[in-house]
Amino acid sequence: GFWGSRLQDLGCGMSIGHNSLTTDKLAAAIKHIVSDEGVREAAHEIGKRIREEDGVGRAVQQFHRYLPCAMVPPMPRPLGSADKCHGCKTSFGILSAGRHNCHACGHVFCLKCCSQETPLLQFFIEEPKRVCNDCFGRIQAKEGSAAAFPQTPMMLSTR
Repeated sequence: GFWGSRLQDLGCGMSIGHNSLTTDKLAAAIKHIVSDEGVREAAHEIGKRIREEDGVGRAVQQFHRYLPCAMVPPMPRPLGSADKCHGCKTSFGILSAGRHNCHACGHVFCLKCCSQETPLLQFFIEEPKRVCNDCFGRIQAKEGSAAAFPQTPMMLSTR
């Protein structure tokens, strides 16, 4: 089959066609795979390459390539990655009011800088979402048009 041939080509397996598969052939293939040091090294290298791949990240990039720019909201930054508010630059601490993502730009803000809610019509989101003060002002000024927001490189990678 396809995967057996692929593994054989990569040096870490043996291909046995489903029409010719017998218990003896399967047993011989298993003995070869577990006893051959070259096969084990090849399998170890392939496993290492698979673990290093960012399959989910690559899939998301491919998905975003085919969406129109205005429909793709920015990826929110992890709340724990910010040590200060993107707006007022106040440091986040144990007693701070919390961290909040702006659903329009994706940055992390304190509650004072990110307390407004509005629909995000540029992303076809009609339910009000939390946005920072700057994005709220742009949305109000442009009445929710996609032109109100600078497009990030990720959003421009359509093809």
